[in-house]
Amino acid sequence: MATITQKINQLKSIDLDTAIPQILQQTAFEITALNQSQLYSGTDSMGRKISPKYKSKSYSLKKARMNPSAGYGTPDLFLNGLLYKGMGVIFTKDTFTIRSNVTYFSKLENYYAKNGSTVFKLSEKSKTEYRRGAFKAGLRTYLATKGLL
Repeated sequence: MATITQKINQLKSIDLDTAIPQILQQTAFEITALNQSQLYSGTDSMGRKISPKYKSKSYSLKKARMNPSAGYGTPDLFLNGLLYKGMGVIFTKDTFTIRSNVTYFSKLENYYAKNGSTVFKLSEKSKTEYRRGAFKAGLRTYLATKGLL
C-alpha cells in the first residue's frame, strides 16, 4: 500500500495541460466518427436536420433509398464516401476543428453555414458521448500510468 507521501507525489506528477491535448489527439478518430454519425443521420451541430433540403425530388428519393436514416430530402453529405474518408481533426492550443481533405470541403462548409447549418462540428449530444466514452477512457489510462487508478 502506498504511503500518503507517495500518493501526494503521484498527484503532483499529473500534468493535465499536457495530458488533455494528447488525449484529444489520441482520440481524434472518435471525434470524426461522431461527426460522421451526425452527418449520416442528417443532423447538424445544433441537433437539427441539415438544411436546406435537396431541391430535386428525384435526387431526394435516390438519397433516401441510399440512406433512409437522414430522412427524405435531408442531406447526409455522403455520396461516394470521399468526404468522410478524408475527415480529420486539426488541433490548436484551445480548440479543435473538423476538416476533410477533399477539394470541395470549404465550399460545402460555407454553403451549409450560409443556410443555417454548421455541419462540421460536434453537437452537444456527441460532445457528451465523446466525454463519457473515448475521452474518459483516455483520461483513465493517463491516470493509471501515474499510479492513481
